[in-house]
Amino acid sequence: MKLDFWRGPSYVDRPVDVMVPPQLNHTFDKIFEDKLLERNVMIEDLENDFIEDKADDPALRAKPLRADIVERHFDDFQRLPKIHSYLDAVVSKYPAVSSVISIGNSYEGRPLKVIRIGEGNENQNKPIIFIESGIHAREWISPATTQCFGQYLVQGYKARNADITALLQKFDFYILPVLNPDGYSTYEYTHTRDRMWRKTRKPYGSCYGIHLANSFLILIQVFCSETYRGPSAFSEPETKAVSDYVMRIRDKIKAYLAVHSYGQYWIYPWARLAKVASNALASVYGTKYTTGTSTNVLYAAAGGADDWAYGTGGIKYAYTVELRDKGSYGFALPKSQIRPTCEETTVAFIAFAKELAKEV
Repeated sequence: MKLDFWRGPSYVDRPVDVMVPPQLNHTFDKIFEDKLLERNVMIEDLENDFIEDKADDPALRAKPLRADIVERHFDDFQRLPKIHSYLDAVVSKYPAVSSVISIGNSYEGRPLKVIRIGEGNENQNKPIIFIESGIHAREWISPATTQCFGQYLVQGYKARNADITALLQKFDFYILPVLNPDGYSTYEYTHTRDRMWRKTRKPYGSCYGIHLANSFLILIQVFCSETYRGPSAFSEPETKAVSDYVMRIRDKIKAYLAVHSYGQYWIYPWARLAKVASNALASVYGTKYTTGTSTNVLYAAAGGADDWAYGTGGIKYAYTVELRDKGSYGFALPKSQIRPTCEETTVAFIAFAKELAKEV
């Protein structure tokens, strides 16, 4: 039975979220009847929810002028060309505090655009908070939220908000809204072909794509799996470009945030736990354990970007941030949730940055 697990099994008593295609509803019902498992239907008709959320909105019909791209950008989930136009529009409107760079290209040749937000130019030796999102194609709220956070920063600076001004004098924020542009253009693909597509679009065997978020170190050789991680570490141009760029400037990067959905968590990297475990083992057995990628040592990372940033990149504060919601909508979060998600996440990011500022 081929099922799409939105939230897979992990620990005891944690719910599992799974999308069941209509042709398997009867079989799925029978399994639950036989096993006496508890279940709740979160979304009765996912396709209908998508249709309703994309219903024509008169306020969105007119093609926005460049001058108001920035203001109207978060009325809906935007496709990749509009995201890139938005980044350019922000820089055009706030040139004193922002710039856009491309750190590489995707498999299909799309640029990996990063917006830098901070007082002065990027050649200054300021500490950096690096934020990436859009690594999973179907997590539309992730790029929307990180772009919205960037808008809050530039607008707050222009309005002479004391907290924002202090932070942009202290830090440069580097925001990569769409790490998987083929998957987001596979985000384009999720707009036009398969809304629940997750991976990249590079062919492997008879299947397409890898699970970029788990492709930084450890490998699983199942081509068609939703979690296939590629033939080797950094085999994909997207993760190779990000890793090369981060390693080049890692001495300045003080925090790395990988933004996803859903679940509403802040997640420590596995590598941090591995370090604690190695110390605990040493205290019990008197043996020195190290972290790394050899089969004889504890792994430096479980394969995720935050794990790699902490375990290999040496970035002390590395986390995965899971945005809204807790499962009522899951990956089908409606556009009405964009601004509320942005608002609560922005509060968290600002609080995080203010605490970090006390240390660097």
